This record gives sequence, structure tokens and C-alpha cells, in this order.
Amino acid sequence: MCLKCRLKLEEIYNQHLSILLSEYTQQTLYQSRSEVFQKNVFFYIIEALYLGIP
Repeated sequence: MCLKCRLKLEEIYNQHLSILLSEYTQQTLYQSRSEVFQKNVFFYIIEALYLGIP
């Protein structure tokens, strides 16, 4: 395989990999935030009252 073709394939691979990682990271962050919020609603309310946030 010529160097130019190989570099192009690596570029495409890296682009797809970064897109997949980005989507996975966003999904994981969203899920973990959602789970944490659901598990700790009581503590969020107490913290909001303590800090005076309506």
C-alpha cells in the first residue's frame, strides 16, 4: 500500500474513532449524571435549601 493511501486510511480511521469515542463519552456522561441525580435527589434538595437556591 502506498504511503499516501495509508495516511488517508489512518486519517479516516482516526476520524471515525474520535466520533465513536465522543458519542460514547456523551452517552456515558448523560447516563451517569442521570443515575446520580436519581439516586441523590434528596441530597440535592437539602443542598439547595442549605445554599438558599429556590
